[in-house]
Amino acid sequence: MEKDREFIPLLKKQEKFPNLTVIERDILDVKFSELVKEDRVKLVGNLPYSISSPLLFKILDEKESISSCVFLLQKEVAERLCAGPGSKKYSPVSILFENDFSSHFHFIVSPRSFSPPPRVESGLISLKKRPHPLFPVPDQESFMKFLKEAFQQRRKKLANNLKRLSFPDLRIKEAMKICQIEDNHRPEHVSLFQFFTLFTLLHEELPSGILGHPH
Repeated sequence: MEKDREFIPLLKKQEKFPNLTVIERDILDVKFSELVKEDRVKLVGNLPYSISSPLLFKILDEKESISSCVFLLQKEVAERLCAGPGSKKYSPVSILFENDFSSHFHFIVSPRSFSPPPRVESGLISLKKRPHPLFPVPDQESFMKFLKEAFQQRRKKLANNLKRLSFPDLRIKEAMKICQIEDNHRPEHVSLFQFFTLFTLLHEELPSGILGHPH
């Protein structure tokens, strides 16, 4: 798939290969389920830095149509995507992809490998779709908003960030206690399991006595 019209004639010369079809479209405008009717899509590419974030979120939105991905990305984006708890790179996108994909950061690619060389290093990553998500998230949009607020100010304690979502202090404190999250923990120290459980506890209507009453 190619958007740049100058590359299309060159690519079409390669169509002598029976398994190659050149599609002249912007990948951000393509519905992945329409590319392969009876199978899942494998995505491979050296991604322009300008579209890496929107494409990654598009992959999350259409994850059921994808089996695997191999991408060359800006190193910082690649590290953030594959980061785990305790890392300064750990972020909402790390958690969202961990839930649905097995991700691996393979190696760094020097700017000298390109002509002209970019100003930043690149990283090669692979994503493999899990047969089932690690945890079922019924409302992906709400979970994403929850994670963004949790990481809104990384240097602050998680409990302080969650107050922005208007949960009562007692409800936050008791939910964190159930999840075994310390009061002084910052978001980067919380695992996917703890975030998922915390999200569930804070959003569900729970019987009196399990959590503090909402104010």
